[in-house]
Amino acid sequence: MDYGDARYRPETGCAAQADLRHDSLIATAPPAQRWLLIESQAPWPRQALTSLGAAGAEGRAPTGPGGGAEHRTPTNAGAGGAEGRAPTGAGAGGTKGQAPTGAGGSGAEGQALPSLGAGGAEGRAPTGPGGGGVEGRARMGAGAGVAEGQALTSAGVGGAVGPALTSLGGRGAEAGVGLGDVVARTCRELGIRPVLVRRYGRVDRARSRRWGLVDCRPGREEIRWGTLPTDEHLLDVLAGKDPGSVSNEPVYLVCTHGRHDACCAVRGRPVAAALASAYRERTWECSHIGGDRFAANVVVLPHGLFYGHVPPTRAVELARQYDKGLVVPDLLRGSGAFTPPVQAAQHFARQAGHAPTVDNLQPQSVQQLPDHRWRILLASTTGSISVEVSAHLDTVDARLTCAGSSPAQIRRFELHTLTTS
Repeated sequence: MDYGDARYRPETGCAAQADLRHDSLIATAPPAQRWLLIESQAPWPRQALTSLGAAGAEGRAPTGPGGGAEHRTPTNAGAGGAEGRAPTGAGAGGTKGQAPTGAGGSGAEGQALPSLGAGGAEGRAPTGPGGGGVEGRARMGAGAGVAEGQALTSAGVGGAVGPALTSLGGRGAEAGVGLGDVVARTCRELGIRPVLVRRYGRVDRARSRRWGLVDCRPGREEIRWGTLPTDEHLLDVLAGKDPGSVSNEPVYLVCTHGRHDACCAVRGRPVAAALASAYRERTWECSHIGGDRFAANVVVLPHGLFYGHVPPTRAVELARQYDKGLVVPDLLRGSGAFTPPVQAAQHFARQAGHAPTVDNLQPQSVQQLPDHRWRILLASTTGSISVEVSAHLDTVDARLTCAGSSPAQIRRFELHTLTTS
């Protein structure tokens, strides 16, 4: 396993330091309403991670209320920003990395991936609707070279011996453009976040690889699975030519992307082991999903529930509560189906005693006010709730990723009013 920096020590990693600072989990889920899950049966090829990274880490960034995540040197505190270098405009869904430059993305925690620009797990942040931040380190350009010494061919897919997903770093459907770039661009255009997934533990290579499409939009929650004979088949999936089959089983994604941030692997793999021991078919390790300092990070699909600082002893609890239709508030970062101000409003409503059921507290309206405030109307089982929140950026002398630098800025939401009618 590659833990990145050889000097890494778990007790001084970004997640341990966030624990000591008592960093808030409130409203830190990067908006991501749709997902493409791409199974790998071998270690994730570096070039595939590079190509796909910039297309889906956090979904599209909001241009409206509360987009993005925290950031360094913000140009507009109300933007929600990102924990990284400054976003270019208010609400642009900044990055913990370099500033977003194109439509459609969220930010990155670290330096931006140069290859894809928008919407990526580890790439430059997109600036379109939907918001959210990315936590990504710099990578080399997509489509160039060999992934960790492995040939960039489609050999190894569909269960054959060899690295899966290697053709995502090679040439694709358009002359001079890598397949990974094409898949990433298509995901960006469709508002889909691609992630690489793999099973925990020993892998049955005789079993065909799979793809999954997940819709987290309220009232449209759905997971579809299909067989992935070649990497190129992803283009057919995205074009709707292979609808796959609907599954009623939830999916648990656990970030174990140690090459991106060692804390994700060190803290994530024990959580993946705990979940896989109880729910093997539902559990997947995944590439970067954002929020390194909140490792271990778990995403529960199809509702897009992001959980942070999950200890192995509580991993199964998240799954069991979800089966009961409940969230676990003290570990919940928020739902990626909603923008950060809505996530904050939902948190404060639950804190006030409203039911922690998965489908409760749906937003009915979002009104942006002066001074980086929002008024959100939520529908509850007990009536309508009006919540007014504001966003602030606090400067901390700390690294928000293991490869980051200090000082940095962390977004914080404050509750002003909460009334029930």
